Amino acid sequence: MNADLVSIRAKVIEEVNLLPRERLPDLYTLIHYFRLGLEQSHKAGQGNIAQILALAGSWQEMPEPEFNALLEEIGQRRQSAFQQRRNDEASID
Repeated sequence: MNADLVSIRAKVIEEVNLLPRERLPDLYTLIHYFRLGLEQSHKAGQGNIAQILALAGSWQEMPEPEFNALLEEIGQRRQSAFQQRRNDEASID
């Protein structure tokens, strides 16, 4: 284990030791579900990599006019989604 990790671990333990006893179950729940989420994310990421790689080159055989139309549509959808998000954020102010 490197020195930085040991130092961070020591700081986390120090902070835990400063918490009131009655809050420890809450902290345990937070840490436990955080760790489980990381594990699930890691597992999902590995599956996603395989799925993404399976698509590699799938547009290679698409005729150029169709490919260009697809790129244009994607650009329009992204612009529309971004504009909608900006409008939503502006309405909150």
